[in-house]
Amino acid sequence: RPDWPHTRILYRAGSIFILAPGCDISAGFPVGTARPRLRVVRSSSLVVTTTEPSPRQRYLSFPAVQGVWTFVFCSWLASRLLFLASGALAAHFLSPAPTGDPAQPPGVFSYWAHWDGAWYASIAKSGYAGRLWPASANFFPFYPMLLRLGTTVGPGAALVGVVISLAASLLALYFVHELTRDYFDFKAARAATLALAFFPTAFFLNAVYTEATFLAAALGSVWAARVRSDFVLAGVLGCIAAMTRNV
Repeated sequence: RPDWPHTRILYRAGSIFILAPGCDISAGFPVGTARPRLRVVRSSSLVVTTTEPSPRQRYLSFPAVQGVWTFVFCSWLASRLLFLASGALAAHFLSPAPTGDPAQPPGVFSYWAHWDGAWYASIAKSGYAGRLWPASANFFPFYPMLLRLGTTVGPGAALVGVVISLAASLLALYFVHELTRDYFDFKAARAATLALAFFPTAFFLNAVYTEATFLAAALGSVWAARVRSDFVLAGVLGCIAAMTRNV
């Protein structure tokens, strides 16, 4: 493989072996990773030992990735619809909670923007200064920036916040699936995805809160470093997580 530094090609006993530091000669694959099956191709008087695509390579093929996204999307859609319906029923049949200061933004999804959601909406509209200062300094800037950007298009802060949280929760579920698959296997990955999607307190991933955005950025940072080996992307996502909320 070209990404193995100092790769050596050896000819021994009529066979060609491709070796790299940390490799097992019997498999020609890094120690600690899944070893592919070997197949032998006869070429004139030489026997060339080659490898079939590794499980990781097969996984990264388009049909496999498409299947992962199908599962993650279906889990996300079913769970988000469940919590959206539960929230709508609760808002209709239960007495509303007392309105704090600042009040939640108006709109069809205003019941998803209580308490901290109202603070984020107010900061997105008026900034940190004014009558909200210095209490507004408790809230980190990235999520209000997204709200401000979304509300310039036209919809209210409550609707924009719910859309942002829904999109971030989809990414968070994908990153959970991929990280769990990388550490364990597909079965564990699907179980972890479903557990996060349908956990009783996962309704916060619908709300005008920072939970979904922070979770997506934090998990994405680990995913970029471990699965993609892209440390620049990992750093960018880590910075986004740090700008979203305190830990």
